Amino acid sequence: HDPRQRADLCILSVDGGPAIELVSGEMVAGVVRRGQTYYHLCYEVVEIASAIVDLEATGCRTVSPPTPAVLFDGRHVAFVLGPMGLVELLEA
Repeated sequence: HDPRQRADLCILSVDGGPAIELVSGEMVAGVVRRGQTYYHLCYEVVEIASAIVDLEATGCRTVSPPTPAVLFDGRHVAFVLGPMGLVELLEA
C-alpha cells in the first residue's frame, strides 16, 4: 500500500517481457467505474525533473509532481498528461 498515492500496488514481470503494474484503490476508482483496464505507461528516466521540463515544453502538463513511491523503494514517480494519455515517469 502506498499512502501518498492512495493505492495498493503490485508489479508482475514475465521473463523477457514488460513489467505490468496492478493498481487498486481510491486513485483508480473512476478508471475502474468507466471500465477502462489500461490507463498509463511508465518510463524510467535518469533525471525526473529534466524529463518533466522536456515533456512540458511539448505541451504536456504535470498532474502529479515527483513523490517517493513505496513500490519502487522510495524512488520518485511523477505523472504527466499529454496527447497520448497519462505517462508515469520513474526516477532511475
